[in-house]
Amino acid sequence: MLAHIEKEQLLFGINAVQKFVSTKNIMPILSHIKIEAKDNLLLFTGTNLDMGAQCQVPAQVSQAGSALIPARHLAEIARRLPDTSVSLEISPQFELTIRYEQSIFTLKTMDPEDFPSFPPIENAARFSVKAADLKKMIKYSIFAAGADELRALFTGILWDLNGNALTMVGTDTHRLALSKGTVQTDQPLTGQFIIPSKALGELGRLIQDEDCQIVMTSNLAYFTFENVVIYCRLLEGVFPDYRSVLPKEYLFKIRARTREFLDAVERVALFAASNDDSRTVRLQIESDRMKIFSQSEFGGGDETIPVQNEGQDLLIAFNCHYLMDGLKSVEAEEILFELTEALKPGVMRLIEDDSFTYLILPVRA
Repeated sequence: MLAHIEKEQLLFGINAVQKFVSTKNIMPILSHIKIEAKDNLLLFTGTNLDMGAQCQVPAQVSQAGSALIPARHLAEIARRLPDTSVSLEISPQFELTIRYEQSIFTLKTMDPEDFPSFPPIENAARFSVKAADLKKMIKYSIFAAGADELRALFTGILWDLNGNALTMVGTDTHRLALSKGTVQTDQPLTGQFIIPSKALGELGRLIQDEDCQIVMTSNLAYFTFENVVIYCRLLEGVFPDYRSVLPKEYLFKIRARTREFLDAVERVALFAASNDDSRTVRLQIESDRMKIFSQSEFGGGDETIPVQNEGQDLLIAFNCHYLMDGLKSVEAEEILFELTEALKPGVMRLIEDDSFTYLILPVRA
């Protein structure tokens, strides 16, 4: 294999697939990126068997071929290269030579014949989603997903398809974020799929402007856009009925400026007790204002912001990080915060837009 490529394109290909490379020393081959040169393209592939990605970038290919290259070493070298053209050459002994200007690097590689291929697609549902809609839906739901691998189901995002409507739901059981959008499909689709949040996070990071073509089977999802393909295995289990946990009515409807609300919570959160796992901030709602305050052994913080309040006075407390996560995720000047009573969930929504719903469980004030 012999190919010439610009440093920017080389780094793009590596960055697109590196997060899918295994960091566990179970199978050494999975800590490598496969590079294949053909048809004036370089194809980069990384996988940990549960998920994987392939990215193709333009290159000048003088000799076709492929190799498996240690992902970490290749990435570190590529990031430190000057902005110049780079040549990549694989010897018959599977040694990669990287040349630029007057410099040479070599890396030991592995035989690409043993690298696993992507799993086949059978009995699939096919549809597409606009890039901007998909990015927003991922952003509106992924932050509420759990991180505990012992509860793997909650590390995923539910995709609930009904006709051309798509609902994404993330929850760690203490909060729940829901986003709504539409899909383009030739036939109505119905079904629920649980997609690992790590794969969706990378999808949201990489997708740019082109619609995403999606293929979903009973245990696999494929996402194709621009010059990237991502696949992942679906998580198994029964996702909680998210509809049943959303309150049917509210006694309080507080309308506030999103940025003003977020800034006040961020400042007051500095005083949330360090020895309190709930990281509590309290909201005192009175008429047309909301006081946000917290106290710890270091001191206290107290801020008041103007709001529009439909309801009586109320004192309620929340985990400050849960509040901030919801406020940071939305792309709106104002937010609607609906409440019932001090020990029942609060729900954030957009004004006159049902594309985002965020439920947070309170803590005892």
